[in-house]
Amino acid sequence: MYTERQGLTYTFAYIAILSLSSVFVEKLSLHVSIEMMNLCVAVMAALTFNAMNISRLGVAYRAVRSQPRLWLWMSVSIAGSWILSYYCTMTSSADFSMALVFLSCSLIGAIFNKNMLKVLFCLLSIGLCFDAARQSLLSTTYGIASGVCLFFYTYYSKQYAAKNQATSLDILSVRFFPMMIVAAALFIMYNNPKTGILTASSSLHIWGLIILVCFANRVIPMLFFQPAVQALKPDRLSFLLTLVPLTTYLFESAINRHFPVDLFLAVGISTLALNIDRIWVSAKSAYHF
Repeated sequence: MYTERQGLTYTFAYIAILSLSSVFVEKLSLHVSIEMMNLCVAVMAALTFNAMNISRLGVAYRAVRSQPRLWLWMSVSIAGSWILSYYCTMTSSADFSMALVFLSCSLIGAIFNKNMLKVLFCLLSIGLCFDAARQSLLSTTYGIASGVCLFFYTYYSKQYAAKNQATSLDILSVRFFPMMIVAAALFIMYNNPKTGILTASSSLHIWGLIILVCFANRVIPMLFFQPAVQALKPDRLSFLLTLVPLTTYLFESAINRHFPVDLFLAVGISTLALNIDRIWVSAKSAYHF
């Protein structure tokens, strides 16, 4: 449905949009519990994508009935990735979380690629990030688990799309229900209403910020990420995604005058090692042309 060239275009657009939005979102003073944020994002994203795909909802939901197990694996994977990434960010830092999530995703991609050298570079970068950021083992576990879930989302999502001839909006409109269930359960169990949005005097302001975060950092980037998932092999996409933290750090340096040099170098080592073969092939092709 999408060509490789289109897949690369969508991937680089996703990287740029997510990186830039992450820098601005980090500047917002959004004092909301993780449980509330996860639930709001899941509900808003589901409503938005269902509205955008209203003409094909019948096709999209019939595909779920035809491939329920594959749909469940796909949906649980993205739910796990999103929820765990929030917990990693809230218990550590946005810089560390972003590096760890995408490096872990590329690590699984390297394992699937059966390239031990790339596996070793990913492990080296993850270790360097842990040493540079000095975060807790719990935060590190959240980040690694989120990245693993993200890779398996790309893997199962690509299979689901191929078997059902699904468009990107078909997938985006049906994948959020497990996340809503898990987020609602976590909200009921752990959210403290005394510190949450329900008793906040500035609730309208907070709701506005939540909607902004949802669309800027989740909904809009996903419109570019999903076609990339369907166009590129999961391992190649995971390697390219290591550009997300690097690009974010560069935007952060230009906008906020904050540049995490240690994390940039740690991630950059793997980004180069994971993608050097493709860069070399492209350079040779351009030279012969």
